[in-house]
Amino acid sequence: MIIRISYRKVHNRANTLFAEVGKALKQMSDKFAGVVLQEAGNKSSDFRNLISELEGMMQREKEEVGFRIQNLKKKRKEKGINYY
Repeated sequence: MIIRISYRKVHNRANTLFAEVGKALKQMSDKFAGVVLQEAGNKSSDFRNLISELEGMMQREKEEVGFRIQNLKKKRKEKGINYY
């Protein structure tokens, strides 16, 4: 059985999810501004720095998803399969 995919739907859903996560991270950053977390070994980190790291990771994931979708579309098109 062949599953026909709409790349546009997948891409739009991924963008929606990334936007929701980004909004939640922003809200957490605003809510906990100035909070210092205690980590193992009595090391402390500013919560905003941790949120910034998560935002950077999310941005890289978003770019990777877009790249993979484009590559998949290209490969399918080369094989004569066009499900956009």
